[in-house]
Amino acid sequence: MFTMEQINNRIEYLQSISPNGSTQIFAEFKEALNNYLTRDEEFCLQVNKTLDKIIAFEFHHRIKYENQELLDQWQDVSYRFEKPLGFDNVRELFKLDAVFEEIMTISDRIFLQAFYSVQSNSDGKNGSSEWRNTYIDKWISELTTALTNELEYLKEIMRRCANRSYAAEWAILFEELGKCTNRQKVRSLAKNIFYTRGYGWLIETFNLDTVYRASYMSELPDWIDESDTTTIITTNN
Repeated sequence: MFTMEQINNRIEYLQSISPNGSTQIFAEFKEALNNYLTRDEEFCLQVNKTLDKIIAFEFHHRIKYENQELLDQWQDVSYRFEKPLGFDNVRELFKLDAVFEEIMTISDRIFLQAFYSVQSNSDGKNGSSEWRNTYIDKWISELTTALTNELEYLKEIMRRCANRSYAAEWAILFEELGKCTNRQKVRSLAKNIFYTRGYGWLIETFNLDTVYRASYMSELPDWIDESDTTTIITTNN
């Protein structure tokens, strides 16, 4: 995973070793990258909705109550559906990671060999030539076309989780389940969702300030616990 500072520094470096006349292709690439990273309210709302259903799906299906039999019929803990793309790792939905990886790892020699010359005017007469690059062309295309698909991928994850979670959520609200006796540890749940599944990466990469993230996000990669559940011990006085 790379930071935007690392990416920007790398792009500036690649531009510095590129031939004169390649200014236009880099300007187009930076614009495409900026457009990709600048997300609107609809995208932010969909991330919130998707997270809401994932958290409900994971948390409610592991919780136990005193009167568990009232919830069991609505709480199927097995995955009986085909997991949609990005279900286990949301990074799979976004072209950015693959583009970033290629930007950071491509060798100078291979990158420079990808330049080709084109005429900068429309009729090809008396015009100056400019340099294009097949890798940058590909990166621009991937970032541009990806925008149309990512919302639908997020919606599909939300729909799959919602279909399995609504009944359990409503039963928890309306049934007299008694005290909670066992639940997943919240840090284990946070690590699963924000780190392992990549929603922390998603929030930080697209600067989604209105989407909640755990205050201890930076601790999650190293957080280890032998058990991911907590038994609630109650006593009657």
